[in-house]
Amino acid sequence: MANQIKGDGVDLREAQLAVFIEVALGDILLVDVEAIDLVPIHDAVSSEIKRTKIRHPWIYGRSLYDAVADSGLNEDPFPTPDETENLLKDAPHGVFQHGPYVTGPLGLLESTAWRYIPARTAAPALHCEEPDCHSVHSVHLSSFRTGVAKAQDAIRDRNEKTRRSGNRLVEAVDRVEVRKQAPYRWNNMDTVPFFLADCFSLEERRMLLVRLLDETSNRMRSACVTAVPDDEVRSAKEWVENRSEAEIMQLTLLASDEELHTALNQLVWSSDIEIPDGETRAAMIMAHGTGPFRMRVEASNLGVRFHPPAVFLQLRLRDLIGGVFPPENDEHDARLSWLLRGHDGETGRERLTSALASESPVRIVEKLLISDERAYRASLEHLGLPSGRFDEKSDEFLAKLIAWHVGFSIDEQSIELTSARSMLHELRTLVQALPIDGLDRHQMNDVRGVAGKLFPAVEAALKRVVRFVAWTALRDHYALGRTLEFTDSAAEAFFDDWIQPYSSNLEKSRTSEMALADLVSCFGILSKHLRDLMRRGVEFERSSSDMPRAVRDWGSPFSFPFRHTLPFLDFDSASQLNITDALTKVASGFHTEKVLNVRNALLHDSEAFPGNEEIQKALNEIDARLGVLAASGLYPAIFRFVNSDVDDVGRERTKLRSPDGVEISLQRPSQLDLSLFPTRSGDQIMVRSARLRDAPEPMRFAHVHDSAFQGRWANFPRRPKRRLSFNSEMSR
Repeated sequence: MANQIKGDGVDLREAQLAVFIEVALGDILLVDVEAIDLVPIHDAVSSEIKRTKIRHPWIYGRSLYDAVADSGLNEDPFPTPDETENLLKDAPHGVFQHGPYVTGPLGLLESTAWRYIPARTAAPALHCEEPDCHSVHSVHLSSFRTGVAKAQDAIRDRNEKTRRSGNRLVEAVDRVEVRKQAPYRWNNMDTVPFFLADCFSLEERRMLLVRLLDETSNRMRSACVTAVPDDEVRSAKEWVENRSEAEIMQLTLLASDEELHTALNQLVWSSDIEIPDGETRAAMIMAHGTGPFRMRVEASNLGVRFHPPAVFLQLRLRDLIGGVFPPENDEHDARLSWLLRGHDGETGRERLTSALASESPVRIVEKLLISDERAYRASLEHLGLPSGRFDEKSDEFLAKLIAWHVGFSIDEQSIELTSARSMLHELRTLVQALPIDGLDRHQMNDVRGVAGKLFPAVEAALKRVVRFVAWTALRDHYALGRTLEFTDSAAEAFFDDWIQPYSSNLEKSRTSEMALADLVSCFGILSKHLRDLMRRGVEFERSSSDMPRAVRDWGSPFSFPFRHTLPFLDFDSASQLNITDALTKVASGFHTEKVLNVRNALLHDSEAFPGNEEIQKALNEIDARLGVLAASGLYPAIFRFVNSDVDDVGRERTKLRSPDGVEISLQRPSQLDLSLFPTRSGDQIMVRSARLRDAPEPMRFAHVHDSAFQGRWANFPRRPKRRLSFNSEMSR
């Protein structure tokens, strides 16, 4: 075969190497596989990789993505060899894994874990110009043509001409891989390099390798000594400090899946890696999962989990329960039948089917897997979690922990509003139990102690609302070119900047420093500004050339929800009035002397202590205004997917619910182009009182937590400059 394809710039040695690389022509083996001596081949390939004669691209994290955006190649995903060289010149050496073999700057190493992370020349690294497209598209990297590459093309052309339907070699390799790693496994880690590089800083990845070196019974130390024989591992921390980013990734992949999972969980639970409450991190560049279950690796302060799409969640929960209560064990089935005795069915399996169809996952977990110690410990083992670490936690926490690791979402409460109402109830109960007049010093101190928690909680809730409303109504979200997302820090920065022209009327100019009087003034200022805008819509109309292609193309059936650069002007009239009325009510209610005077008197010893009746009137007023905030939907509450149904003519209704039980239904199809909105099945903030014109659709935002992780992805996606489409030009 080599003699047949040599020539035309391909010498015999290059042709022989190409034959060796390709191995087979359809069903015909070109190389005697059984006679191959792998050791010299491994050593030769490893040497070539170390000398960068064989080079792979680094495709993890943001480096390639930002290099593409900076170079302008996000307008052309097919860079030339010279352009490819410029993109990769400062990048780390690429790291990949096929089966047990891990390639990287340290050559070709062998891992205890089999994974499928194949080397590639087409890598996800760019966003297109359209804000309604959320995919990270591939850049097709190229290299200069070599004789080997030409010879490989010749072999592949011959393979194509034979029109063979199968490849026995590939089938044999697949059978070997199936024996090494079950394809239907919940703990698939084939996307782990993307997960690690996207979700954790380099320093956090160094901590992970240090933990692996120190906590794997010397196995990882031995593997690293083999990989770097001239550098003995004494202090793991010092040794890792001398390793490059690519070396850290390659060495980390030498760990087993179980070792990686355990070490990451330990770092998160010990807060060495800090993840804010409520935040879930996942790979940003390679966002889809892998394997038959399309599993994604994700992290929160509850640990690291393997998350399947929603369609597989009930299957995974059933698989977990089946592992804890094996169906072939009559005693376990009887136990399951007793625990689910309120459900239909004769056996435990039948009743489990009924329970999964009707009860909440957290409730099922608590009932079946937490109430019994054996079941609880078996569940942890099934999920790869340690036994003993959480034994002192409440049943509610344990149920949420296990449900989250299975893949279910956990409700987030409206913290500030809930706290304010809780403190209000506590103070009201205390005051009602006190005598009307003549409080002694201890009773006054008790009242002041609770008031010292109530008013800061109320102020925290007001700060969050006024920032959120201004940010929602006055920021041009569409211009950012990405899915609508809310972060508290973005809303705070926006509002503090917006309020500056009015700061002469305030004691403090930044909301973080404002007390109650300033905050209620801000509500009034914002309400008046929004009312003024209702008469000036024409001043803020958006140019049609700035609208998405799906809307501006000739003959498009879609309408665009953001026809103004200020979203408030795209709300329907009823929503505009409801929002301004709610802001006015809060401002007028809190501005009354009976609230501000009581607040000042209770928080400052120098003020005369108010009477029992004054305090109760102030509490009633606060309760009423908090009720306005809750009822108006202006507090940024998280809504979670409940269910979705479709009728025989394609009408779809999706229901979402807040932790307080408020439900909202979204209807489809819609004539509005809603591609920038978060998916209907995801957790999101829904502004019930801000409905768009001509459609029963509220403003919706994905909730993004403020963290170092979000800071690293703050300007993501980066899109090229908008170009008008051909149809748009024709329609002018």
